Amino acid sequence: MLNWSAVRKLLIVILALVLVAIIVIPGYKTKKQSEIRQVCQWRLEQMAKAQEKYFAQYGRYVSELTEISGDSLNFTCPLNDSPFILDMPDSTHYKLSCPNRHGWVSEERASWKQE
Repeated sequence: MLNWSAVRKLLIVILALVLVAIIVIPGYKTKKQSEIRQVCQWRLEQMAKAQEKYFAQYGRYVSELTEISGDSLNFTCPLNDSPFILDMPDSTHYKLSCPNRHGWVSEERASWKQE
């Protein structure tokens, strides 16, 4: 014989778990996306610092990211390891941007720090 009281309690527990999941999962995804964006922006800042150091030494910015090196440098976005995009109209100007739209840096300016 089926105990409807037990079935009802089980359904209430399942419903409660589903509601908790509906609340928690989007927050987790948002937090994870924010962390990835922050890592990407940090990488872009490190690349900008390396560009400025190179410019101070050679009087020009690098035209290929592989020309600069450093232990903390990573030339890709952490979202999917897509390489950063380097745009150089000439050797004294550059813009380095994330292919996943996390931001850009250009001659010590950053899109997420614009006022």
